[in-house]
Amino acid sequence: MVTKLLNYKMSSDQGNSEHAFKINGELHRSPNVISSEIDRQVTGDKPLDVVVNTLLDNLFVSFPVNNNAISTYGNYYIGQSALTYGNNIENLRAGVDKKSDVDLPVMSILGNLAGKAVQDAFKKKGELPKKIEVLKADLATALPVKEYLIDGSVKKLTSKLMDNSHSVIVFVGKEKVQVDIEFDFVKVLPEGTAVLFSLMDSPSINSELINVFSKQYTDITKDFFKNARLLHIDIGDGTTETVISQGYDFDEENSSGISVGIARAIEQALPKFMEIENLPEITRQKFSEYLRYPEKHKVYGPKARKYVNQTIEPQVNKIMDQAKRVLDKVVNEVDGAIVYGGGSILSREVLEPKLKNELSKRLDGTIKLLWVPKELAPVMNIEGLDTFLNSKIFSALKKSHVTVSN
Repeated sequence: MVTKLLNYKMSSDQGNSEHAFKINGELHRSPNVISSEIDRQVTGDKPLDVVVNTLLDNLFVSFPVNNNAISTYGNYYIGQSALTYGNNIENLRAGVDKKSDVDLPVMSILGNLAGKAVQDAFKKKGELPKKIEVLKADLATALPVKEYLIDGSVKKLTSKLMDNSHSVIVFVGKEKVQVDIEFDFVKVLPEGTAVLFSLMDSPSINSELINVFSKQYTDITKDFFKNARLLHIDIGDGTTETVISQGYDFDEENSSGISVGIARAIEQALPKFMEIENLPEITRQKFSEYLRYPEKHKVYGPKARKYVNQTIEPQVNKIMDQAKRVLDKVVNEVDGAIVYGGGSILSREVLEPKLKNELSKRLDGTIKLLWVPKELAPVMNIEGLDTFLNSKIFSALKKSHVTVSN
């Protein structure tokens, strides 16, 4: 029995700690880790519907040897399950790994898409098929600006996904489901530029940000982002992207990125945290979880933040130096500096006063500082990627690609 699922749309934003993705508009956020295992841990018998409903949080898959998109094969926990059950955890090394080179980003995209396909097929049929074919899937994703600008990086990642047929075995309770995936079109953007679509084409984000920023600056109206020239400061775990934009235009010549993010501060704080709190070894992703969701970790959340506050200053200074370089390069001619990304939450206390002071000295103090609220900061890229994925621009690019290919 083969179940065919058509026209899947996936947007994928992969950070060093978190993988945020949307499949057919449904948002998921999970630790961006995998763990290679000989076999999986199975604890007790659960009803099949419960297993399927929680599949993406307990994802265990197998990549056959003939999958040419990745260099390794075998069984893997992906995402939250890797942190929960994994013994051989792998993550993206902050500021070191190129996302177009390593296997983890492709594995995470394929594994999660396959898992979602199993959920959808079960919901549709009321039973597990032996095989699922996901056909005509589209994907929008991004690379750090510094990597994006390297010749061959975009083509390499695109080719891995589009030029190969993918087979993933998904373990569901005691059953296995083979999921075959064919990508119809894949588009890779520079990180930071996807946010342009959040700012202008996502009604909910646009209205919320305009509401926040208009309270600070009375001359900001609903059309502000369509006309403003902006310096984006997108702070992640392993990289910080500094992008210049106006409207939908990405100024490639004056945009760049640095291999600096919040991960270095976390790596320096983590050993001290474990030592003083007398904790066994925990991963950077787990520590990040304490930091990002203190309401869920009422004891360790505030303590983790205290340790990071002691190590964040050097990273903030490097981000400040980069922002100054870009402002110098464009001779201060921007209307505002907009700051977002998961790292902007942890760095705000230290970075915001420094950046505000610097901007006050430039262009007669007219450059606005637009700090995206913490509720939206980590999802600006994924919301932008998904808005782009469903836009007329994406459709036109896809149509152009199909025409050229034929």
